Amino acid sequence: MKRKFLGIVVMSAMTGIISSTAYAVDIRAAYVADSLGSRRSAFSSTERISLRADVYNPSASDRLDFVFTIYDPAGIKVLEHAGNSIPGSVGNGGSALSDIHISKFYKTPGSYVYELKVSEVRSGAVFDSKTLRSSFFVYSPILTLNYPPNNAANLADNPLIFRWSGSGAVKYRISVDDDMAFYNTLFSAESFDTSYSYPQNPADIRQRLRGGQNYYWRVEGLDAFGNVIATSQQPFVFGIKDTASSQISRDIGIVAMSIEPLDETSVLIKVEIKNLGARGESNIPVSLFVDGLASGSFRIEFLNAGQSATADFRAAKPKSEKFIVTAAHNFIDDTPANNILTLTLAMPSEIAVARGRIIGKILEDEGGDKSKETGINAAVIAYAGPLSGETKSARNGQYQIPDLSLGMYKLSVSCPEYEPAEASVEISRNRAYPNVDFRLKKKPPATLISRNEFWAALKKYLSSATLSKLDGYEVSEISGVSDADYAAIADALKSGKARITNETLE
Repeated sequence: MKRKFLGIVVMSAMTGIISSTAYAVDIRAAYVADSLGSRRSAFSSTERISLRADVYNPSASDRLDFVFTIYDPAGIKVLEHAGNSIPGSVGNGGSALSDIHISKFYKTPGSYVYELKVSEVRSGAVFDSKTLRSSFFVYSPILTLNYPPNNAANLADNPLIFRWSGSGAVKYRISVDDDMAFYNTLFSAESFDTSYSYPQNPADIRQRLRGGQNYYWRVEGLDAFGNVIATSQQPFVFGIKDTASSQISRDIGIVAMSIEPLDETSVLIKVEIKNLGARGESNIPVSLFVDGLASGSFRIEFLNAGQSATADFRAAKPKSEKFIVTAAHNFIDDTPANNILTLTLAMPSEIAVARGRIIGKILEDEGGDKSKETGINAAVIAYAGPLSGETKSARNGQYQIPDLSLGMYKLSVSCPEYEPAEASVEISRNRAYPNVDFRLKKKPPATLISRNEFWAALKKYLSSATLSKLDGYEVSEISGVSDADYAAIADALKSGKARITNETLE
C-alpha cells in the first residue's frame, strides 16, 4: 500500500513498494555558455564554451544518459560526446560538457547547432529518449585600429584617447612604444572597452609623450584567461604637438546613428556627422564597422560650420539579435572625443541605446585574509532592474552580466552552502563595471533529523481521519524530500510558515 501526502510518499512496510505510473523525462533547457558561465548565442572561434543541459525527471529510473552533439553550418556532425550520466532520481537535474575549445570543431563562420539527447534507462534498457536543439553563431575574432589614425601628426588631444573596433574578445591590451618592434614596450594597459585614455601625467618620465617623436600603438584581444586571441595587423604611428593649442576651432563630430531594414538580407545604417567647429571643412572620410568588421566607407566633400550631413551605409543583416556598430572618421581636429561613436543596435529599433556590463568574482569569505580567498563555482547571481535574469559563476568564481541597459540593478547571490548576499550597481554609461565582487560566509552546519523523527513531527499536522487510517503502519521510505530538507520542512510547519492544505491517500 502506498499513501501520499502533498508529494511526500509513505510506503507500508507490510505491503512493500508498488510502482507508480511512468512519466518521460522533460528537457527544460539545452544552451551554450561561455567560459564565465554566461548564456550567450554568439562566440568567437577562439573561445571555450560549455554545453549545458537542464532536465526534470517526474518518476524514478536507473539513470539518465546524455549525448552532446554539434553540427556545423552545413549540417555535418563535428562533435559528439556520449559519456555523461546522472542517477534517475525524481526532480530537477542536469549535466554539462565543459571547457570545449571552439577551434576543435570550428570550420567556417556561421550558425552551428547544439543537439542534446537524453535517454531514460530502466532495468538496464532505454525506456524513453528526448532530443532538443538550439543554435549559436561562431565568428572569427576581429580587431581594427581607429584613432589615432595611421600617420597622424601634431595631435593636440588632451587627453589622448585610443579607440579601436573589435569583437570576440573579453578584454583588450593596448601597447604604446617608440619602437615599431615593441622590443621594450613603453606603455601597456588593459581595457574592457574598445577605448583607452592615455595617462596625462604618468609617474614614469619615459612614458610622457613628447613632440617631435614618432610613437607606435597596437591592440591585442584577450580571452577570459588572458590568452591573446586577436592582434591588430599593423601598428599605427602618430606624433603630438610640442605645445597643444587651447583654442578649439576644428570640430567634426559623429552625433547619431540609426538603422532601417532594406530587405531580407540587408539593412541601411545612417550616420549623422556635424561640423561643430568655427570654420568649413572638406574631405571628411567616415568608416563603419559592424561587430568589428569593416562595412564600408564614405567621404563628405564639404561641411560648413554648424552644418550636418548623413552618410548611408548598406550592410548585411546581422545574424544576432543585437550587434555592435562603430562609426569613425579620420579627420584630424581639436576634439577627438566625438570622432568615433559606438552603439549597440537591435532590429527593429531605430536608435540603439547604451549598454553596460557587470564583471566580478564570487569568493569564499576567509575572515579578512584576502590571500586565502578562493572562488566559488556555480553560485547563482540574480539581477533585477530595467532587465532581469540570472547567471552562474565559473570555476574560479568569475562571472559577468553583459548587455545591460542603463539603470539601477539589484544583485542577489545564492549558493547552497553559503549565506546569501546582495548589492546594488548603477549602470550609467556604455562601459564595463568590473570588480563587483561578493564574499560569502559559510552557513553553519544544518541540524539533521531522521526519517522517523520527521514523520513523527509531520503527524502532528495531519487530520485525525488520516491518522486513523495510518494506524499500524511504519515508514520505510519517503520520496521527494532529501535528508537536508527534513529539518527545514518540520521547522516551517512548527513556525507557521508552511501548512498542509490537502491530504490524499493512494
